[in-house]
Order: sequence, then structure tokens, then C-alpha cells
Amino acid sequence: MKKVILTFALFPFFIMAQKVNSDRLKIQHLLDSLSIKLNQPETPTGFKQYADCNSVLFFKKTSSDTILFLTPSSMTPMTYESQFEYSSFLQYISHRESYPLSFPTKFSDDGRIEVVYYGETVFIFRHDSLFIQEEDDDKFVDELVKNLDKLVEGKIDSLTMETNLSKARRKYKPFLFTCFVFNKNMFKKSNKIKISKSLNFTDATVTLEKSWKINNVNCYTILLEGNYGKTPTEVRYTFDDNMKFLNWEGCNE
Repeated sequence: MKKVILTFALFPFFIMAQKVNSDRLKIQHLLDSLSIKLNQPETPTGFKQYADCNSVLFFKKTSSDTILFLTPSSMTPMTYESQFEYSSFLQYISHRESYPLSFPTKFSDDGRIEVVYYGETVFIFRHDSLFIQEEDDDKFVDELVKNLDKLVEGKIDSLTMETNLSKARRKYKPFLFTCFVFNKNMFKKSNKIKISKSLNFTDATVTLEKSWKINNVNCYTILLEGNYGKTPTEVRYTFDDNMKFLNWEGCNE
């Protein structure tokens, strides 16, 4: 009797494993047909590719005083499980060579494939001062969240959501702000400086957490705290006087 019960208990897991393998094989077949390999993206034109100590890929492009990084912004597990995920995966496949970057990294345990999306981080280094370009996109993000809620609730389908978001993007254009974040001479009196809102609209505070030298080149780790709308923000950057970002441009352990 115990053996029969155990057999019935294991049967659903056997069916689930078959389903996972089936989904994985379908996606792998599609990737193979398009010669797409996991975690091996094409480096965008003009960029150099780097990997950090966890093998996360980063891409850098320098033009005059502008430093452009492509950094991971989100990760989406995709499968054929639902029409929305299937449509999203097909959309990724059809735009995989678009800019910024997205590419599949690995399969998860449930058979889905993890697709990572990259966003731009733009720095400007001028007269020994470092600036970062910030984007105010709150209105579009609000529309995005509303439409996702409706999709999950079954009130709209994925095509309607895409149409709504296309209209919202045309209506709500993001605003770019150039924000001051660092000058090595700003910490003479204190390691923690409040930046004027006229220089940084996020009402930021910058803290010099660490400074040291590598081959006589000064290196810095700063903590930048501010507010993006009503949301508190916190980010760290590590770089040297030559604007090499040590955490992104190769492993420096």
C-alpha cells in the first residue's frame, strides 16, 4: 500500500519534469535555429565588453567627455507557458540586435529562459568633475504599472497593453537632467557632502566611503543617496582619476 501511495505521489512530479524538459527543448530549438548562444551577446558597435568578478557583462563606450555604460537593468524569465510570455519572447527574438542590449543568459530550474535587458548609464567627466545623466520618466512608469495590473487581472490582452504603452510613450517623453555627483576636491572638510538641488535635482548626498591608490592612480568609492520622485535611491560607484570604473571594467579582486 505504501508503495502504491508513493507511486501516485511521485507521478505529478514526473509530469512536471516532462513539461519543464519540453519547454526547455522548444526554446533551445528556437535559439539553435537562430544561432543564438547563451550569455554570448554581440558587443554593440563602438563599445568594449568587460566582465566583473561574478561574470556579469558590462559594455563601455567613451566619446570625448561622455562615458556610456550598458549595465543590467532587468531580468525576465520567459517560456511558452502563457501567451504574454510567448509574445514577449518572440518580441525579444525579433529585436535581439536592437539597442540597448538584451540577450538570454541561462535556463532556470523550471525550464524557463532568463533574458537580461541592459540600460544606459551616462556619465560626463569635465574639468575634474563627474556628472551623471538622470531621466525623469515617472508618468510613463505610472502608465506601465497600470497596464500591467490590468493585464494580470485579465482586463486587457498583451496586444492592447502594447498599444496603450506606445501611446503613453508618445505622450510622456522622458526628461534628461545632468546631475553633478563628484569632484575629488569636494571632500576637504568632510567625507559627506549635501549637493545643492540646482546641481542635482535628486536632492543628493554624496559620501566618500573609501579612497586609495593603485599604481599611483587615485581611486574612490562613493555612495550617492537621493530621491527619485517619492522613491529614495542609493547607488555606489567605484572609479579612478582616469574614469576607469573598477567594478564594471573587469574583475579587480
